Amino acid sequence: MSRGLSSNSGSITCRRCVMTTTERLKRIGSQELRKRLGPNLVRGLIASVFIHSAIVSIGLFEWSDAPQKGGRGGRIVQIPPPQSPPEKDRYTQPIRRFEKPVLPEVEIPIPVEEEPKFVEEPDPEIPEMDKLIERYGTSSDPAVQEQNGWGNGEDPLVDLDVNSAGFEKPWEKYVAREIEPVPLSTNPRPEFPSIAAKAGITAKVRVWVLVGVDGAVEKWIIIDTSAPGLGFEEAVEAVIGKWQFTPAIQGRQPVAVWVNIPFSFRIKN
Repeated sequence: MSRGLSSNSGSITCRRCVMTTTERLKRIGSQELRKRLGPNLVRGLIASVFIHSAIVSIGLFEWSDAPQKGGRGGRIVQIPPPQSPPEKDRYTQPIRRFEKPVLPEVEIPIPVEEEPKFVEEPDPEIPEMDKLIERYGTSSDPAVQEQNGWGNGEDPLVDLDVNSAGFEKPWEKYVAREIEPVPLSTNPRPEFPSIAAKAGITAKVRVWVLVGVDGAVEKWIIIDTSAPGLGFEEAVEAVIGKWQFTPAIQGRQPVAVWVNIPFSFRIKN
């Protein structure tokens, strides 16, 4: 029996030795947990019960403004809103408004062109027609023709006839006038070409003459001759630029006009 017990005890001790190595930590942890869990668990349960009971009691409590019987009555006092300060204190200084600056009006003078001043020029002195004719005569006067050898003299005769430019207009231009220009009797006459005089050849030459406002010849042009190449044109050109006329008159003012002057060269029998 003793042997059997000894063998059993030896096996138990061996098992205990084996269990102590693996379970020792678990046993130690459970013991520590039991030591700490006991008081903390009790405290947590007490706190939980207290909190839940407080919540339930708040839900069951009746809220009312009326005072409860047997207790002191209370009243709700409304606090008035804060009063705003008076207007004078609120706006102590006036608000400055920024106004647009008003620019002064500036008058800009408009330049006005001065009108040209017209200076009245005195009318040119026009010699009277009667005085000129009385002093010099005209080429159509028989006495003047006889004096100048254009009439009954023995020299070859050159007839002169002044026609208006209104019938044959040079360059299609005509100037109106009230008084026609008249050639002066002192004008030099053209010489008869000697070759034509010996041969007994006569001719007629027509000349356009521009008479200026002073009566002088400004331009001339020979437009026709009946015997060209015998010196009749040259004879007229030699003297026509020296001629003088009484100026043409339009509205009491002298005007420049073109006139047609035919020169007739003939030999008296």
